[in-house]
Amino acid sequence: MSKAQLAIAVLIAGTLLPINTATSITTATAPTLEVALAQSEEPAPIRQEVRAEVSAYTSDPGETDDDPLTMASGKQVYAGAAACPSRYPFGTRIEVDGATYTCEDRMNARYRSGNYFDLWVETKAEAYQWGRRTINVRIINTP
Repeated sequence: MSKAQLAIAVLIAGTLLPINTATSITTATAPTLEVALAQSEEPAPIRQEVRAEVSAYTSDPGETDDDPLTMASGKQVYAGAAACPSRYPFGTRIEVDGATYTCEDRMNARYRSGNYFDLWVETKAEAYQWGRRTINVRIINTP
């Protein structure tokens, strides 16, 4: 296998546990099991780096559409999610200021074609603290 070996894992109550591929999993013994593929901890290669304007947003209805807790990907908001230009598919991982985010949402239409990213945060205080920064954004991978 390559350096980015895949391992089969089970997600139980928020904890990712590796399992043997010969292990049998039944819903009778664990009805809430989710089987997931987990990649090794090796850093992903940088595909490109762009100079971008990065801001932060919250789930406040004034900053979103009529369903402020659901992102354009259909997932519920979570720390580490970002709104990205349309050219980056949902699931694309980016690095901003040393932290990794996943593209799950879209920018307002007037910002979709440029280099604009919006990081989801829980509170307005966090959004104001982040502000609006013109910085380098690393595109780590695309699905």
